[in-house]
Amino acid sequence: KVFSGGAFPDDTIKIWDNSDFHCERKMLGGGNNFAINDLAALRVTAGQMEDSRLFSVDDSALLRAWDVETGTCIQSTPGHELGIKAVIARDQQIITGSLDMSARIWDVRTLEHVATLDCIGDSVMALDFVQDWVLCAGTNSVKVWDITTRRLYRVLDGCRWPILFQDGLLYCAIHDSAQDIKVFDASHVDPKNWKVLDLLKGHSADVTALEWFNGTLCSAS
Repeated sequence: KVFSGGAFPDDTIKIWDNSDFHCERKMLGGGNNFAINDLAALRVTAGQMEDSRLFSVDDSALLRAWDVETGTCIQSTPGHELGIKAVIARDQQIITGSLDMSARIWDVRTLEHVATLDCIGDSVMALDFVQDWVLCAGTNSVKVWDITTRRLYRVLDGCRWPILFQDGLLYCAIHDSAQDIKVFDASHVDPKNWKVLDLLKGHSADVTALEWFNGTLCSAS
């Protein structure tokens, strides 16, 4: 399935069948004219039961959980003090990133708050997993957190969102040259050993999105 979130005045979440690309279901997202900023999907296990859940975030600062099969919002919780820009899910945990300069970890089954990663000095505009690390990308830095100890381990100063990790390489935009993309070798288990490999130039405006498809890096500005 493919999930998409709309901007004002749409404000909806749509579930698409990727075999023939018809829209299976449409749900009202945040409502109140809040665009859907990000989505994350996960198979949630509870005992012998397993459900497909979709998580959405928007500028209302609420984290919402949706039942993929029924299209109903089964739970919502105040996630942050300001708008939430990013959400990722893995290992029965959800992580959200916000304009309030923090990332927060949630239990995927209950949406209970587990921990806060304090990203003082920068909003969290994008999130990604790299091995056992969580990357919080803002407007002037990318912070690398140990997901186990929840301690800040390294700061990639001068880098910014968007970010993308693929096949041992980390791609990110640059704070003072946002039309360019910096490439790190992030294959080493220790982020302190990640090294810059290359600088990709080609855009004339700020890079806004990075994606990987069929062995190719795709960027948009």
